[in-house]
Amino acid sequence: MMNEVCFVEKGIQMDLDIKKSKPTVSTIIKSQLTLANMMGLILTTIIVVSGAIIFMVMVDWIPLTSENKILWIEINSQILTGIFTITALLSQPVRLMMIYWTYKWFHSDGEDKNMYATKINNVMPLIHLSTDKLNPGLQNQVKAIKTNSDDDVAVNMESCKVGHCHEVSSSNSSVQTVTSFEKPQRTVTPTWKWILILFFLNTQCIFQYPVTYVQWVWVNHPTDRPTIIVGIFVPLSFLSMIISTVWPVLLDRNSKSLK
Repeated sequence: MMNEVCFVEKGIQMDLDIKKSKPTVSTIIKSQLTLANMMGLILTTIIVVSGAIIFMVMVDWIPLTSENKILWIEINSQILTGIFTITALLSQPVRLMMIYWTYKWFHSDGEDKNMYATKINNVMPLIHLSTDKLNPGLQNQVKAIKTNSDDDVAVNMESCKVGHCHEVSSSNSSVQTVTSFEKPQRTVTPTWKWILILFFLNTQCIFQYPVTYVQWVWVNHPTDRPTIIVGIFVPLSFLSMIISTVWPVLLDRNSKSLK
C-alpha cells in the first residue's frame, strides 16, 4: 500500500512566516542599544571631532598662533593615536585567532569543520565558510523514516528547512529518500576571498603600531618626529580597514541578490 507524504508541516510553515515577518523600528533600536555599540558610537564621535579639529587647524579655519596650532594638532593627533592603538590591541588577538581557526577549518572534516566555520561566523557574521568539501551549501537528500504504523512518518524536520518541501511516496520499505532539495539557503564565501579579508584585518592593526611608536616616542618633540612614517602607515592602515569592512558587505549583498 502506497502512502503519499507531504512535507508541508505547520511547524515549518510557522517558522517560515516568522522569518518573513519584519521587526518594528523600536525592536531594531532596542536590539542595537548594547554596551559595545554605545562605546563604538562614542569613540566614532571622538574620532570625527578630533579629525575635524586637526583639519580646520591645518587649513587655518581656526585662527591660532603657530605655537597653539602645533599644540592643538598634537593633542588631537594623540587622542586619535590612543583610540586607534587601543582598538588594534583589542582586535589583533581575535584576528590572529581567526588565522588559526581558518587553518584548522581548512584541514578538518565533518563536525570539526563546521565548528571552526561557526567560530569564524560568530566573529564575522557576513562570512559563511563551507562546511562540506563536496557540495557546500546544498542539501540534496533527506530521509523520511517510516515507522511500523502506516500513518506515522518521522521526518527530519531540520533538513526540511534548507529547501522546498515536496510530496514523497513511501512504500513498505523502512527508508524512503527524498531528492528534491536543490536551493541553498546562502552563498558560501570563497576561501581565497576570506583569506584576503583576514589578511587586511590583521594588516590594519599591524600598520597602526609604527604610527603609535613615532607618535609616543617623539611626544615631547613633535617637530622632530619622522612624518614619513605617519604618512606611509596611516593611509595603509585606513586602506586595510576599508577593504576588510566593505568587502564582506559586498559579498553578502551579492549573495542575497542571487537568491
